[in-house]
Amino acid sequence: MRWMVTVIIVLWLCGCGNSPAPSTPAQESAKKPIPEEVGPRTLVVEAGGTYKSISAALRVAKDGDTVKVGPGTYEGGFAVSRTVTLLADGKPGEVTLEANLTSVITFCADEGKLSGFKIRQTGTRELVAVHVKRGHLALEDCDIAAESSAGVVVEKGGNAELRRNKIHDCKGSGAYSVGVAILDQNELFSNSSIGICIEGGEATVRNNSIYHNVNNGVYMSRAVKALVEKNKLFENGNGISIFEKSEATVTDNDVYANKQVGADIRGAGTKVTFLSNKVHQNPFSGIHIEQLALVSVADCDVYGNSSDMADGAVSVSLEAKVTIQHCKLHDNESNAVCVHHQGKATIEDSDVYANHFPGICLTGEQTAIIKKNRIYGHLAHPGISVVEGSTGGTFEENDVHDNAGCGVRIRSGSRCTLRRNTISKNGQYAIQVFDNSGGVFEENDLGNNARGPWEVARECKSTVTRARNKEDETPLLHAKVGDWVEYKMMISAGGMKREQNTRVMVKQKTTDELTVEIADSTEDGKTTKKSDTVWLCERQDFVTDLERTANAEVLELERGQEALTVCGKQMNAKWTKYKVLFAAKDGNEVSSDFRVWTCPEVPLENTVRVRGELPGQGKVEIDLTAYGDATTTMRAPPPRPDAKKPETSTGKTEQKPGPAGTGATIYVLKDGKKIAAAKIVDAGDELSIKDNHGQFHLIKKSDIEQTIKE
Repeated sequence: MRWMVTVIIVLWLCGCGNSPAPSTPAQESAKKPIPEEVGPRTLVVEAGGTYKSISAALRVAKDGDTVKVGPGTYEGGFAVSRTVTLLADGKPGEVTLEANLTSVITFCADEGKLSGFKIRQTGTRELVAVHVKRGHLALEDCDIAAESSAGVVVEKGGNAELRRNKIHDCKGSGAYSVGVAILDQNELFSNSSIGICIEGGEATVRNNSIYHNVNNGVYMSRAVKALVEKNKLFENGNGISIFEKSEATVTDNDVYANKQVGADIRGAGTKVTFLSNKVHQNPFSGIHIEQLALVSVADCDVYGNSSDMADGAVSVSLEAKVTIQHCKLHDNESNAVCVHHQGKATIEDSDVYANHFPGICLTGEQTAIIKKNRIYGHLAHPGISVVEGSTGGTFEENDVHDNAGCGVRIRSGSRCTLRRNTISKNGQYAIQVFDNSGGVFEENDLGNNARGPWEVARECKSTVTRARNKEDETPLLHAKVGDWVEYKMMISAGGMKREQNTRVMVKQKTTDELTVEIADSTEDGKTTKKSDTVWLCERQDFVTDLERTANAEVLELERGQEALTVCGKQMNAKWTKYKVLFAAKDGNEVSSDFRVWTCPEVPLENTVRVRGELPGQGKVEIDLTAYGDATTTMRAPPPRPDAKKPETSTGKTEQKPGPAGTGATIYVLKDGKKIAAAKIVDAGDELSIKDNHGQFHLIKKSDIEQTIKE
């Protein structure tokens, strides 16, 4: 039995029993599994590193990891499908991602971040640099360019935040989004299409510099909901365009020096709040609004924009509905605001001044309420112009002052309503109505305008309603039946003088009209009489007659006072100096200065003296010689100079040919004109000629083709 015991002992010693032999510590340690690394990791991509490419690192990356990329140029064309952060570990421009046949980066993770890279898409196909298909990507501090298409594209399911990037030289748009996009503190410049293009979705565009883009700086359409604030948009095609049912708040932007329009807003359903923006130095309209858009413009400064008079720094047309409040609209090369072609506008509590054309222009069919504005300082035109059959304009409680032209001009068959406005200190009339126009004018203060409160053309008499206006009394309104004045008028040219005495007496007076008798006595002793009807809503004086009869433009230069002796009395006369611009036959303008003295005690027009020169006619001197009323006996006309008595002038040689057929002289000019001379004065290089009809001619000797003695 001993052998059995021996076998049992051997088996026990070999571990074949029920209890295993104890293990050593080293054996126990070798049996434990290697634990996996816990928490976010940083994967380093660099030459000679663990990962030679970004794609290799992304294949092993897990959610939460960071891929840090060292200096160098790396092949793009990879997709980011995990929640990772890609960081460029180098100075700006040292870490470059490039792709030619694909987009450089396609993002389709839930979350991610891309920071510090230089990203270049160099192909010719329509591929992009950064393509956000879905998820939320923070794209920061990158320099992005694409030679084939857009720099950054955000699809409908994407949500991208772009901060402090430079996006430039893209063949398409710098950034394009139909998803959700936030662009903050970026530079987007020199792109071949649009700086930022948003077509659908939502967008916030804030604190960016957007410039040198071929088309728009910012373009929004297809029902975008957007906030655009504190950006600089300059030297683009248009600064900002908002179309097609988009809704946007545009605030605190500086929009300037774009190649076309500062802001272009249009389309049914488009709603824009345009607040506290500076819009300036754009070559067309600063703000162009049309096609049923609904826009509120408030607290904006719109200046230095250029356009033609048919548009305006702010243009409202085609059933767009616009409210303009608390704005400064000034120093534009066009109208400040033009409402035209079914536009609808309310303009309130704004300063409209120093624009090249009228401050407010209503043209054609439109609806406009202009209320509580200050409209002043327009250097060559009226403060307000209502033209081209305009209807629907209402002006209330505005202060219209210190404009070089009229305060308000209404023409071309237009109609409007003015109530409770102050229209004063303008260079011409407070209100001018002509060319079959009209309107309702009630409770306006029309005092202290250079040429009076009104000029209403006679054909507009039935279409103008005036009530309870405060206005300066013009001299003719005080005229009474029997008032009369007499003037001596002398025109001198080339040593020759032509004299005429004119008497004007009031024969009848109604509310709107005077009937006067005018008696002209010429130097040959002939007296002609005629009657004329004076419409009291038209200014009547020498300068105004020049405007109407000679088609001249009159500009007031200065005013003063002077003591004069008139008709044997000392008078304290007021004088006004004008520059009169006459249209010459060659299409150019000829200017002449006139000075007119007036005194209120002289009836009718108050005029006591006129001095000036008519181009081609000579110097003009007009002096009051007598005046009175129905109780004053009119004196006999003064003796007239004998028509046959020769006039002499020192240094001139006078010739007096006989009548035609007995030695008369006929001058044939180079243009074919013939002048039969009754009196000739030789004035050196010129001849001053009175013809057989009593008309005077001043001709150059070099213009004479032939001289015929009869």
